[in-house]
Parts: sequence; structure tokens; C-alpha cells
Amino acid sequence: MEELYNNIELLNFQNVMDLEEYIDYSEEKIEPQQVESDEENDSVDMPQITYKEALDAVYRMELYLMQQDLNYVVQTEHDIALSKLYKLIKMSNTHITPGELIKTGTIVPELHYGSYLRDWWVFSEENPSYPIPIRLGLEVMIQLHKNPFIIRVVRSIHSPLQPGYICEGSGQSSGIVTSASTAITSVYQSIFGTKTRFSGLAYLGLDQNKTAQKLLENVTFCPFIIKLESISIFVGSLGKITHSNKVGNHYTTSLFYKYKTKQSVFLQCINDNSYSITVYQDSQVVNEYRDTSPNAVWQQTGVLKSICGETLFAINHPTTLYNLEQIYKTKFHYQISIPNNCTVADWDNKIIMNHLFELHLKKAVSKSNEGWHRVFQSWKQQKSNIIELHTHIRKTYGQDYEFRNRELWAWRAVFRAAGCTEITPCNKENSEVITNKLIL
Repeated sequence: MEELYNNIELLNFQNVMDLEEYIDYSEEKIEPQQVESDEENDSVDMPQITYKEALDAVYRMELYLMQQDLNYVVQTEHDIALSKLYKLIKMSNTHITPGELIKTGTIVPELHYGSYLRDWWVFSEENPSYPIPIRLGLEVMIQLHKNPFIIRVVRSIHSPLQPGYICEGSGQSSGIVTSASTAITSVYQSIFGTKTRFSGLAYLGLDQNKTAQKLLENVTFCPFIIKLESISIFVGSLGKITHSNKVGNHYTTSLFYKYKTKQSVFLQCINDNSYSITVYQDSQVVNEYRDTSPNAVWQQTGVLKSICGETLFAINHPTTLYNLEQIYKTKFHYQISIPNNCTVADWDNKIIMNHLFELHLKKAVSKSNEGWHRVFQSWKQQKSNIIELHTHIRKTYGQDYEFRNRELWAWRAVFRAAGCTEITPCNKENSEVITNKLIL
């Protein structure tokens, strides 16, 4: 018998939410319940059986079907009820297919890095460094009994900084609700007439490799969690990093805790050596505090008095310092690895070209970085590899564009850095001809 119950967990019995309607785990007996049979408009009473008896019956049916490859033969009302219970368990593993990504949606800084960022990311213990964003406008298709249903992510009606979910299919809609679970459950129950409930995010399939990769495309920073006793702190930005061991300006974190008896979000920010806390309830600001230190500003709130403000800001937490160091190293390596010179083959590389702009032109010209880049692109597209400096630049900036001496020196410098060689003009005053031949 012991071996029998050790194998029961293979059925995921205790994870099936349907069974909560039939089994009270605190009672020895299962109370009689009305259970629909396979016959239309017919139902039977669930007999009083112990929890272990139910497990034993389910396992017996599973074993019988595996050995005989036949449908379980029901003979009594007791068997009908147990058969229905068995079908409920089996259906929990087969009636829904994990989601297929239809639209990736958009990363919105105000949402994904703001006060309610916790609700816009899927954090997992297995891969804490790469939470998966729940993008605004995300659309996923799931299969309920082989019927397609679409789940969409929008803003919540009552709390617009939090996500709202819509499930639509078979002519039914959940409307905008607060969770994927509620959205799927309401539509499923409406269509199939059951009391089945779902853990919605698990069915969206966001953790599937291909889906996760698409959702993480162009994400430059992933928030991370710092756990303190019973509080989780969500770091949404490390700020403008200039040191490997110090958070920068616009550093932000958030945590959830009660404020004046109501669950609230505390958004912590550092700006110009000023520490602030903004308290949100249902996406509305209910109070703001500001002071010159983390401890002082938290004292103003009157909550979480047992934890010092510096700890709550998490500015010196090992996880914060580790992420700071990693980003600083990446940034520093990135900066020193960009060459100060290039060839015509690099003109399409915006990183290199923008670096040259920063070095030579930014302080000398009034035009934009993008305009300067077009000067090189138009030259690259022409058949001749020779240009006259003034004429060519005016094609981009306009014929009335006036050059200053300082600007001309800057243009000469950036052309040289980009692999061009200056040619001495012939019989033309104030004319400068340049070629992009790789001759130094």
C-alpha cells in the first residue's frame, strides 16, 4: 500500500484545482456532491469516501487503463462518481495547450521599470537574472478543448499602472480583469459550464525558450529582486552608473507593504543626492516623502521601523553591488573597445560612427548626429569616391549652410578618422577635395 501512495503524485492529484470542489482536505470523509454524469441532464451524488480511498480509486483506474487499454467499466453509482473524479483529474492535464505567441507587445518604461514593475515581469527561482517581461499589447493563443482562445495584455481599468488581461474565444469575453487566471477561468466556465479554475500565467507559455527570447529582445536591463525577511525589493534601475560600487542618479526600487491599513507600493528614488519615497495605491499617488538620507526619509513614513532605510533602499546590498560591477565592467570595456579610427567598411556601424561624432564633431557643429551620418551615407552610395567638402555637406544641410573655421577643422578631423585622405586642390581657391581611398 505504501508503494501505491508513493506513486500517486505521478497523477499530480494534489495540484488539480477541480478536486477542491469535491474534497475537503481537513475532513476525513468527502462530503456528498452533485457530479454530472455523461448522460445529458443527469447527475449523481458523490458518495462519502475518505481522501485515501479516492486516491486509491483513481490510481486503480489509471493502472487498469494502462494495462487493458480500455475504458473503465462503471457498474454502480459509486463507480460513476469515482469515474467522474478520475476524468476530472485526467482532464486537468489535457484540456489546455500552452500558449503560442501571437504579438510580442511593447516595453513601456513607466510600467516595466516603474512602481508596479513586479506585475509586469515573470520572476523565477530557476533563472532570477532573466525575468520575462509581460509586454503591453502581448497576445497569446491557447487551446481549450482544441478551441482557440486569445489572451491579451492591456492596462488595468482601475489601476492603469498595473496589467489587465482579456481572454476571448467562442464568442465569449472575460472583459478586462486583474489576472490571466481570472480571464481564462471566467471564459472557460462560461463556455463549458464547469467550476474549473486555472493558474493563468503558467498556461501562457512565456517561459518557453523561443517565446522568452522574443520577449527579451531589445531589453537592455532586467529588474532583479532583493529579499529581506518577508519583504521583496524590486530594483527597476541602477541609475546613471559612473562607479563600480555606487548606484547612480535616477536609481529606483519598489516594495509592497501596507500604508494606513491598505496594501501600497513604495517607490524609492535617488536624484541629486536627494532620497524620495512615493506611496501608490491603485496607481494613484497618496503621499510623497523626501530627505537627505535613506534613514531620514523612511522615518517620515512611519512604517517598517524595524529595518533601517539604507537596507530598504538596497544601495549596498551584495546583489545590487554585483549588478553594478557587472554593468560597469561591460560599459567600461565597451567604451575602450571602440576604435578612434575606422575605414569605409565601418560607415554603416552606428556605434563606431557615433563615437567619431562624439570625439570630433559634437562640440563644433550645430547639426544633429543623424545629419552628420547622412553625409557619409550619401557619399558611400555615389559612384565616385571623391567629393568636394563644402558642396557635399551642403547637399545634406542645405545650400545656404554657412561653415565656420572651427567646424571645417572638425570636419577634416572626422573625415581623416573615418579613413579618408585630403587631396590638394588644383587651380581653385578655397576648394577642398577629399577621397575615401584608404591612403594615409
